[in-house]
Amino acid sequence: MTMTMTRKMALQFTLGDRMKKSLKVAQVSRSEIAQFMKVAEATVSTWMNDGHAPSHQTLMLWAMKTEVDLVWLETGKEEAPIDALSTGASVRPKGFEPPTF
Repeated sequence: MTMTMTRKMALQFTLGDRMKKSLKVAQVSRSEIAQFMKVAEATVSTWMNDGHAPSHQTLMLWAMKTEVDLVWLETGKEEAPIDALSTGASVRPKGFEPPTF
């Protein structure tokens, strides 16, 4: 009996995939988002099928309507939690501290 090794691959989701998922989770239809964005449904379909990437401003409105994180929508990555700042991570690079008098 021979055994074949399968390589596990990380799933890659496109911007269009994330846009579709956000609509589904928010229970917002394509026509509703099109009306909210003041664009044609065909434009929404083009974005969701990765035919053309929407502008940053458009993604901001999309995230607002669907109540998803803008960073996740744009990149697929979650924003660092605020607690990460308490782990000693520097807020600003050394040398940029404001002067104290």
